[in-house]
Amino acid sequence: MRYFAICSLLFSVNIVFAQTWNLIWSDEFNGNDLDSNYWSHEIGTGSQNGLFGWGNGELQYYQPQNSVVSNGTLKIIAQHEPNGLVDSWNNTYYYSSSRIVTRDKFEFQYGKIAARIKTLDGQGFWPAFWMLPSNHSWPCDGEIDIMEQWGNNGPTNVTTGAAHVGLCPYSSSNHQYQSSSYQINNGSFADNFHTYEIIWRPNKIEWFVDGSKFFEVDSNSFNQIYTWPFNSNQWYLILNLAITSSGPSSSTVFPNQIEIDYVRVYEEMVAISGCTDSLAFNYNPNATVGDSSCEYQVTFNLDMSTYPSSFTNPEIGGTFNNWCGSCAQMHDNDGDNIWEKTIIIKEGLYQYLYVLDNWAAQESLSTGLPCVMTSYGFTNRILNLSSDTILDVVCWESCSDCFTSNNHVVNFNVDMNCSGINPTFVAATSPNDGWSCSGGIILSDIDGDGIWSATANFPISDTHYEYIYCADNWAYSESAGLITSMQSGASCAPVTNYSSYANRLITLGNITLNDTWGSCISCQYGCTDSTAINYFPGANVDDGSCCFIAGCTDSTASNYDPLACI
Repeated sequence: MRYFAICSLLFSVNIVFAQTWNLIWSDEFNGNDLDSNYWSHEIGTGSQNGLFGWGNGELQYYQPQNSVVSNGTLKIIAQHEPNGLVDSWNNTYYYSSSRIVTRDKFEFQYGKIAARIKTLDGQGFWPAFWMLPSNHSWPCDGEIDIMEQWGNNGPTNVTTGAAHVGLCPYSSSNHQYQSSSYQINNGSFADNFHTYEIIWRPNKIEWFVDGSKFFEVDSNSFNQIYTWPFNSNQWYLILNLAITSSGPSSSTVFPNQIEIDYVRVYEEMVAISGCTDSLAFNYNPNATVGDSSCEYQVTFNLDMSTYPSSFTNPEIGGTFNNWCGSCAQMHDNDGDNIWEKTIIIKEGLYQYLYVLDNWAAQESLSTGLPCVMTSYGFTNRILNLSSDTILDVVCWESCSDCFTSNNHVVNFNVDMNCSGINPTFVAATSPNDGWSCSGGIILSDIDGDGIWSATANFPISDTHYEYIYCADNWAYSESAGLITSMQSGASCAPVTNYSSYANRLITLGNITLNDTWGSCISCQYGCTDSTAINYFPGANVDDGSCCFIAGCTDSTASNYDPLACI
């Protein structure tokens, strides 16, 4: 707030400034006293610091009682002192006011600094909101003036912002400052509250009034003999109301005041790029800007039931893994020929294909299908990924599953519980596979309940299917020589081949079979222990229901028997 002749450029550019800021300090002046945790008073005329009139020939004596907090605002009051106030140099001053600073209590570097202030009219008044660095030397360590106004006999309609640089020790020839002014078209800054602020970043400072930017300086704005001082030190805030060396006029009104609604300091929120979707695999709770890096789980499902040749592993090759088929091998844990693979992929639009055994074979997709795109002569499947995704089961070289009108779908289930064997491998074999137990329809018992299952597809042109169940590579099989109900002519096995051996025969369609190993009737479940009260002679599978004590099973009865089961 050093006072020098100012050559100002008057202009106003309305630019709406928008940014993300985090409030780190404020004084809303809601109490009844100035908060001593935030502010200190500077007292006197500057003579105690070797300055005459605070270095500018100012005519006021600063004292604490000229600062008043009430009704949600701070008032800094300038008063006429007819009896005079004497400073340490024994000079008498006939005006008093206040100057408050956050030095040693709140100091910072960079940010948005704002105050909402109602100023005053009157010749000689010099209100200011400004900043200095701690433990500074002036002007080499710099000065930032956020708001300065010089009153006159008319309305105070111009406000100024400035930045000072220079060399130390100070002389009039080794100091430079840049300033600019903002003018309102009607009325005075004393009529209403206005917001005065700066945005202070490394190598740049910008000034605003009521959100409109009117001035900026950067590290190239000054003569290069001067070091840019605004990237150094911690800085503190100053609010004051001075009386200029030229003094008030006869029409200047005392007492008079500036009124401050708040002072606020914000830090700029650092833009942290990352995944902002909390549902993504790599969600970053600290990210403020999405960068299209979110990763999601994708489950691919491929039905290989109708693939005509042998293979070991289907795989997924695409633009998300540089078409590396072996990098994404699929698996069929339950043996139903539905192969799947879950991988994590970054969001985006991708192309891919299903391939076999590290590109030993690959899909040849028809153009025009809804699940494909053709580019550069290649037709590939497409994946537009923006969330965790489970892809529908599709058939090799198709956009839909194999369970369509082009095939018969048969769900095989064979109950092994009453077979008397505990197999490790079960299949349905037929003349179609040359009665090869290992080359037939492979069944599995994932849940260990003794019922082995598989799903198979048959061409729509086929009408019947002849088969028999085998186990452990023909160590066991269904045959008329072992199971009477499988003799020729039985309801489920009407076909006789090789003399006495009967084979099952079904009419194809979309059907579910619930077969019993070696029988056309289902297993009979019940108590198989002849000593039990509830022994079931027809049962061939014990279901754990055997009971040996009869009695009262009602726990509320007086003769309740906790051991009774019937």
